[in-house]
Amino acid sequence: MSTSQPKSDLEKRRLHLPASTKALRTLRHDLRTPINPILGYCELIEKEAGAPHPGR
Repeated sequence: MSTSQPKSDLEKRRLHLPASTKALRTLRHDLRTPINPILGYCELIEKEAGAPHPGR
């Protein structure tokens, strides 16, 4: 076995970790971007209606 090849499944997964982490960050950003205006609009409606905001 050559030293440049991964020795175990764990090492193989570690090689793919940066790519999967970047993909998750991108996905979170892509989801968060359209959700933020929706959440802001919901907060505005709640304030106008006088309803308490859950969790705050």
